[in-house]
Amino acid sequence: MKYNIYSIPNEVRGLEYLNLLYKNTMGQDEHGNIFELKKFAWYKALFIFNTNSKKNIIHIHWETNIYGSRFFLLSLFRMLDRFTLLLILKIKQVKIVWTMHNLEAHDYKHVWVDRLGKWIMWKLADKVIIQEQKIAEAKKLEKGSQKIVWIPQGNYIDVYGSLCAKGQKELKRQNGFLENDILLLALGSIRPYKELPTLIDQIEKVVNKGVKLHLLIAGKVSSDYKKIIENKVSGKSFVTLRPEFVPDEKIPEILAMADYTIYYYGESSLSSAAMIMSLSYGTPVITRNIPASEMVVHGKNGYVYKDNGELAGILQSFKSKSYFKPEEVIATISTQSWNRVASELRVIYIETYKS
Repeated sequence: MKYNIYSIPNEVRGLEYLNLLYKNTMGQDEHGNIFELKKFAWYKALFIFNTNSKKNIIHIHWETNIYGSRFFLLSLFRMLDRFTLLLILKIKQVKIVWTMHNLEAHDYKHVWVDRLGKWIMWKLADKVIIQEQKIAEAKKLEKGSQKIVWIPQGNYIDVYGSLCAKGQKELKRQNGFLENDILLLALGSIRPYKELPTLIDQIEKVVNKGVKLHLLIAGKVSSDYKKIIENKVSGKSFVTLRPEFVPDEKIPEILAMADYTIYYYGESSLSSAAMIMSLSYGTPVITRNIPASEMVVHGKNGYVYKDNGELAGILQSFKSKSYFKPEEVIATISTQSWNRVASELRVIYIETYKS
């Protein structure tokens, strides 16, 4: 059987997730089923239809690609127009798979529009993929629906190259950091939902007690948020801000330099590519207790804190560099291979036409 997969969005710049997902999923499986990725365009949407020899599936990631806009009225227009198109396609037996990456859209100002959009998505989708097992199980109980499935995030082992061969002390010296400071890394796009100002405040309290910590914030930042974060770090010697995209080839090096990656993410977060990327390169994670933190085993590949007091306690306990062994950290997410993810996703695609 032939399955045509239409992705919304078709691609995301600077994020390897979709490339890895579809690269490993497309092709022929062991049963002779063929999966082919097709480019999706709204103005051609009504030309997607099913025949006996082909099955058509629309796979939606980040649902704000359907209705999102900074303009309220445009968001409503897109919602009405595009969800109507999707409903017509469902009537024509096109199936819809939705990967729910976030509990709420990050930094999207029309909150109730997003909530309405998600409510419609729950109604439209034939299968809902959630990448966090505990949340998937909770949603199944909450909604009493068997269309909810758990497929874990794929890891990033060797995706950006091999582990960096340089020693951590050498890397710190080359980049202007003190060898004996605990280097905390906040890697990835610099956006409001990551709550970096709050994280900075909490680290500052610990630094003022004499703990040798240094926070490196590295990633692309939008023009409207750049001034805010620059003002926040101004005059704080324990913070280094590098507001620029980190090239793929530099990721192994910057992760090898850090003692820990650290996250404070707000309530909108569900999954986290940054966390699993860190673990994939052997750098332990310090994170607030959010859904994505289920991949972090306290004391084995990092630390999980539920409030500011616990975060302070963890940071104050550090006497010197991290002694987590990279190979042991990597082993904690090694089973989450893209072959596994692709295999489970193919099963979901096939099952949409059996339900």
